Amino acid sequence: MKILIPGGHLTPALGFIDYIQQHYPEVNFVFVGRKYSQSKLQQEAIEEKEVFKRNVRFIELDSVRSSGSIQSLLRSVISFFHALKKSVEIINHEKPSVILSFGGYLAVPLVIVARLLNVPIVAHEGTSVVGKANRLIFKLANKIAISFPNLLRDPVISDHAKIKLTGTPLRQKILNKQSLNPPTWFANQKNLPIILILGGNQGSLAINQLVKASLTTLASEWTVVHQCGRPNKLYHYSQELSDFARKEHIPEDRYYVLEWIDEADLTWFYRHASVAISRAGANTIEELIYHQLPAIFIPLPYSNYGEQLKNAQYLEKRGAGMILCQDQADTNKLISCLASIKDKKEVIKAKLSSIDRPDPLKASEMIFDLIRVAVAKDEKR
Repeated sequence: MKILIPGGHLTPALGFIDYIQQHYPEVNFVFVGRKYSQSKLQQEAIEEKEVFKRNVRFIELDSVRSSGSIQSLLRSVISFFHALKKSVEIINHEKPSVILSFGGYLAVPLVIVARLLNVPIVAHEGTSVVGKANRLIFKLANKIAISFPNLLRDPVISDHAKIKLTGTPLRQKILNKQSLNPPTWFANQKNLPIILILGGNQGSLAINQLVKASLTTLASEWTVVHQCGRPNKLYHYSQELSDFARKEHIPEDRYYVLEWIDEADLTWFYRHASVAISRAGANTIEELIYHQLPAIFIPLPYSNYGEQLKNAQYLEKRGAGMILCQDQADTNKLISCLASIKDKKEVIKAKLSSIDRPDPLKASEMIFDLIRVAVAKDEKR
């Protein structure tokens, strides 16, 4: 069996690949992804590097999202037709047994071509809201995997018989709860509580600016570990933040800034940090729940259908996290949220442990079951 995975939501795709490679080594993968996560800013995507570590072949495919202007719309239409043509070439050459999509606009041309060429399609939605791309992909998919039970009845999905509640695959190293050594680059000589700040591989300009404005205050009481995102044409986040920390004489063991945190190191911080500050992407939410790490969420304000806010509200309503809206975020409010988390840390951890979520240890096997059913039906035709 050969599974073709389009780039989009990367970490659940990596989690699925990890599981299948461990349990079904005869399965082959090919990953079709982006060179740039933000083409306009020329920000290199992390996809190729991460799948290469898993010995998965990477094929580049470009597709441009429209920003709303006429010029952007025209450019995206032309780009989309180029992506369709390239998708035909890829699928005809690779002859995958199935397309496994974890959402995202890059999957759309591949899914359309797969449908036209009668290649089975399995799609996954990790949030509590069906994203823009998945609203189309779900109409074309043979089987649908979801992580939130409310989608079992969502009117956006036309055929609920195709749906299965599977949960979200987590990367194998993230699932590790055994004793781990601290990262070799990390030292916490004063044994201060650790703040883990996560901006994704693209980074978050708003969170980075908030950290910069608050760093002197934060570093007086905490050790700050900041995953700030990869550089782009406008910003070199890690360099700018490191330069600022040196200028402000922040001790080197109080502030660590990295473009990306390796999975094993990230797992250690999930287990040893006191609090996380993060966007509210669905995959990060799942990892924080799994490791029961209290978090302050700064949801992306313009995410599709307010999905990041809804993800964060899922925890806040259960007393298992706090929301700090981006347009209200400043040093005083951040420090106030941190103090509140500090006071309620054990209560929040207990709330996180009591959340009834699909078991991430079973998610990949359940998705693989859907794939086997979809492929078997295709073979009987």
